[in-house]
Amino acid sequence: MILVTAQRPGEVVGIESHEIDGTWWTIPEEKAKNNREHRVYLTSLAKEMLCNGDKYPFPAADANTPLHVNTLGRAVRRLIKAHNKTQEEKDLPLLEPFTPHDLRRTAATYMAELKVTEFVIGKVLNHTNESITGVYNRYAYDDEKQQALTVWAERLEEIINSTDD
Repeated sequence: MILVTAQRPGEVVGIESHEIDGTWWTIPEEKAKNNREHRVYLTSLAKEMLCNGDKYPFPAADANTPLHVNTLGRAVRRLIKAHNKTQEEKDLPLLEPFTPHDLRRTAATYMAELKVTEFVIGKVLNHTNESITGVYNRYAYDDEKQQALTVWAERLEEIINSTDD
C-alpha cells in the first residue's frame, strides 16, 4: 500500500476504515506528518488491498489496534534476509536492503518517469510548499493527484504482471 499510494508507512499502517470514502482516503491532520489533512486517491489496486471491512485494514495481532510501523520495518528486513539467503544458495543476485519508507521514493521516481510534474508528485507525497504562492494557493490538486496515482498504478501493474525473468 505504501508503494501504491506513495504515502508514509506510519500513515498507511494507521489507516482506519472511516477515513475512506469511495475512492478517496483522507488522512486527518492529526495523523499526517505535516499536520495537514491530506486526500489520497485510491486506485483499484489500492482498493483491493483494503477489501476487508475491519476498522483497521492493517491490524496488529490483537486486531484492536493498527499494525505498528516498526513491525513493518522488521518484517521487510526479515524477508530480504530470507530471500537473499535463498539467492546466495543459487548464486543469484541479491536484493539491496531497503526500508518501507524507501518505497515512497520508488513511487515518486516512477511518477516522474511517467511525466508527472515534480509539483504534483510533491502534492501526492503531501510535502508542504512554503513559498509565497504556496501560502496563498489553497487548491487541493485532487484531479492531478488522481491522474498521477492512476498512471503509477497502471505502470506498477505492468511490472507485477511482467513475464520477464
